[in-house]
Amino acid sequence: MCGFFGIIFDKEMKGMGDILIQAGVRLSYRGYDSTGVCVLKKNNTYSLKKDAGSVEKVSQKYNFHGMSGYK
Repeated sequence: MCGFFGIIFDKEMKGMGDILIQAGVRLSYRGYDSTGVCVLKKNNTYSLKKDAGSVEKVSQKYNFHGMSGYK
């Protein structure tokens, strides 16, 4: 099983990583084998972080807490 979600803000959100982690943890009951996050930036670039493992493990490895962006 898997779960997907999306979040869109009208301005840049500095704490976006924490919100994404919370949402990912809430989907963990569906099972997991990998976790990933893609954040769109103001200049139309993106930051993609993904790896095998739980939300907690991957978020620590790639510092999801420090992520910011719009979408």
